[in-house]
Amino acid sequence: MIRAAITATVLLAALTGCTAAGAEQPETAAPTPTPEISANQEACDAFSSATAAMSDALTGDGNANDGWAAVRDDIDAASLDATGDVKDRLETLVDQWPKASDLVVYRNFTEINQALNDVGRACEADDAAVDVYTFVTE
Repeated sequence: MIRAAITATVLLAALTGCTAAGAEQPETAAPTPTPEISANQEACDAFSSATAAMSDALTGDGNANDGWAAVRDDIDAASLDATGDVKDRLETLVDQWPKASDLVVYRNFTEINQALNDVGRACEADDAAVDVYTFVTE
């Protein structure tokens, strides 16, 4: 009796992994590849949001100097999360950040627009999609 139970168990175990010839094996789905996301995407998103706030910082309610400094601080915070060229260009932008009064009085936007676009190109080169808001020049 014990011998018959052992033989049945061994036979069942041996047949469990077998299939009939020609029987279809169930297909296992290949894992869906995850799109690669730039390590700088978060920093570039923060940069984009900060550039969108620039005009309101200078012309909105409140002290333009305080609003302008807040935009600079947001870009500086974004640089802390960035790497490589994106980090370098964000840091350069922060270092060269103009005074609000210089922009309002002299309306010379060439240098800041160039620095903003430099960051935007670095983000794009790193596959981090970004919208860059710049000042309109006449």
